[in-house]
Amino acid sequence: PGPSLRRPLSAIPFRRAIVDVLLAQGVPSTVGNPGSTGVPILDELVDPPQLPYLLTLHEAVAVAIGDGFARLARRPAVVSVHATPGVSNILGGLFLAQSHRSPVVVLAGQQDSRLLGRRAFLASDLVAQAAQFTKLAAQPATAEGR
Repeated sequence: PGPSLRRPLSAIPFRRAIVDVLLAQGVPSTVGNPGSTGVPILDELVDPPQLPYLLTLHEAVAVAIGDGFARLARRPAVVSVHATPGVSNILGGLFLAQSHRSPVVVLAGQQDSRLLGRRAFLASDLVAQAAQFTKLAAQPATAEGR
């Protein structure tokens, strides 16, 4: 596995905590089509070059790669997608991953929480969208994670 977590997760921004956990769990790489809401996590991925990012041209391809990797390697795959369109585009792949019992972890960008519930462009209840095909679907209260 990667480095140990040296500080409490509440003491660092959520985006950094995600990368630290992925490294600590020995995740070899991530795959996805992140969009603008995923840029903060991509910025964090630049720092640890031992966690390469495979950019795909469509979210459905990303989740298919994640499902295939998880099934072959028998270990979790991490996929990142962009907000409502990205989550919508992976639902079929999430269904297949769930059917195969593949350990696929999806990180989805979300619009600023102040815009949620105001019919903001690209914003929706991502947790409700994904929950039907996942063991756990959750959203942090803030990007800072505090």
